[in-house]
Amino acid sequence: MEQDFESLKEKYFQPLMEASNHLPLPIAFCDKELCQFWENSYLKKYYPFLCGRNSLISLLHGYDVSDIIFSLQEQNTSSSFPSRLPMVQTTITLSPLYDSENIFIGATVHFSVTSQELFPSNANRAQEMLQNFNTTLRDPLNSIFSGLSTMARRLELDDVSSCEALIQQLNHSCYHMLKSCNSLSEYTTYSNGLAKLNLKLISLNLYLSDLLKHLQMVVRRSGVKLTYTLPEQSINLNLDSDKFIIVITSLISNSMAFFEENQNEKTIHIAVTISKHSVRFTVSDNGIGISPEILPYVFEPYFTSGRHDLQFSHLGLGLTLCQMIVRHHQGEISAISGDHHTQVTFTLSRHLNDNYLDEIIFCDNPIDYISNSYSPMYIYLSDVCDWVAI
Repeated sequence: MEQDFESLKEKYFQPLMEASNHLPLPIAFCDKELCQFWENSYLKKYYPFLCGRNSLISLLHGYDVSDIIFSLQEQNTSSSFPSRLPMVQTTITLSPLYDSENIFIGATVHFSVTSQELFPSNANRAQEMLQNFNTTLRDPLNSIFSGLSTMARRLELDDVSSCEALIQQLNHSCYHMLKSCNSLSEYTTYSNGLAKLNLKLISLNLYLSDLLKHLQMVVRRSGVKLTYTLPEQSINLNLDSDKFIIVITSLISNSMAFFEENQNEKTIHIAVTISKHSVRFTVSDNGIGISPEILPYVFEPYFTSGRHDLQFSHLGLGLTLCQMIVRHHQGEISAISGDHHTQVTFTLSRHLNDNYLDEIIFCDNPIDYISNSYSPMYIYLSDVCDWVAI
């Protein structure tokens, strides 16, 4: 079957791919299961987060994909589908392709930012997402108002010392809301083709050594042992460091949130390796793991299956943002999990270029991360770390 599709690609898709590669339009091709297997240069350059085998399926969330495939098989006409994901203004147009025997073999995909629909048409899906928004922002707000009211009463009685715990609670609630707002902002920017990379050339080993040493200190306060291995080879890498920190701290935050409460040893290991074309990061933990039923959906926007004992609910955008940022760096991300083990692997391309090729930077002073309490590191670890204690 693999060889059959390769023959189809060469015979039917290749001429179209060559003709589409230099068009100033975001165009991709998918097979008969609607899995993307090729993107043109324009799409890769301006919409890299839409690249990848499962991108089209993700944007069609809320539609019956089998019905779409059946329609493409039966009708020799193009069909357009506004994405039903909230904050996404992308319309997907699918033009079916057939072989010489008029058998459906795949489709041309054109992405356009035209839909003004902010929430999905499907009532149940819309209600679920709106409830998620409401809970994610309302719970910390209730916590803030309740804490302020209690503090006011205690201050009237000059009970200043007992207010310290309330200040910590308010701080935690505010950070959680800030994280939710940042995640929504990042996701909306990416989904509408507005994201840009602020690339700088970094000395990778020095940068990672300083960053991970600091993260070790941070998570140790929460009873987690963070270890890492870095490559012996020293390279320079073009990287958007702020977006990279979102990825690495989001993955650490996920691991920390899903350790068993009374677990004796909580460990996270980050392994970094270098190949000719990419840098590979593997983040492993010994937490409770992800069930096989959930694992296929963890990168979908707004998908969340969090623990009920956590203080606040979550939007379900963490791994989605990781995937978008990694693809923006021309990489890929995947997850595997079993009992008491989860491993997320992502790559970053070594071939990204920008205007900073003569500027080599690295984090030579880890205290800088502590001094900026609104850095991505603080925000994306806010649900699992006690910042007042640092």
